[in-house]
Amino acid sequence: MFSFFKKSSKYKIRLIDPRHKAGTLRAWACAVGLPYTVYYRDPVDALPSPEPGWAKFYSEIFARDWNIGSREALVDQMISMGKQGHRAQLGVIVRQYCLLPPAQVMERRAVLMKAKAEGDGDAGEEAFRLDAVVTDWEGIRSARFLAWDASRAVMLAYGGCRLGWLTHAQASHYIESVARDVHRTYASWQEFGADYLRSRRFWSGSNKESELYDIVTFIQGEADSPWVRLPWNIPEFSHPASNATPDAGAPFWTPTEAGPHNE
Repeated sequence: MFSFFKKSSKYKIRLIDPRHKAGTLRAWACAVGLPYTVYYRDPVDALPSPEPGWAKFYSEIFARDWNIGSREALVDQMISMGKQGHRAQLGVIVRQYCLLPPAQVMERRAVLMKAKAEGDGDAGEEAFRLDAVVTDWEGIRSARFLAWDASRAVMLAYGGCRLGWLTHAQASHYIESVARDVHRTYASWQEFGADYLRSRRFWSGSNKESELYDIVTFIQGEADSPWVRLPWNIPEFSHPASNATPDAGAPFWTPTEAGPHNE
């Protein structure tokens, strides 16, 4: 993390549109990315505008963590996130381990633990995933894995705005599609936050509490947090989504299949 953004250990909620002049759906959609906007100290309730310092910040994050160095690469990543992200791969892992007979589970675990003891970190992470599925750790067998992808997708949209690669209209169309998908899939901000942490831990192959755990805990309890202020069900979700076609070359989000909370 860059020192000029992390001025203290206390997290803050930065509001720039408290009256939701841009619309409650827009604010709700921005709130999906809250773990990252709080971490980066970007506004939590409205899409940002291009700014040199922020552009440098996001360009470094994109290059280091996402191998993104151009607008085209960003749009491709956002589209890929909308189609499958990590949720498809994680779901396959859960299904595969659920189908293993007990004897094969024991055999697989023995192989992984031996490799871990020999210094193979990847084997240790895979052993965690195997045990998580076998014991149904935190209800992992019924996890949707969408929350982590959705939150990162909104973060990518923020970065695109900061870099001047996406207009507010393009980013808004994208994150509002993400928001509708999230609302169909979960029943509350608490459930969304829980699946975010569960998904990230399962992907990382570790149950250790990272700083993002502290951030989500802060978000869930801070009075100014959109996860506290904004109701889960807002009138906009009862209205059909816009049929407007995204601009040519703009990112788009592909809705997931119907989930347990879809109507």
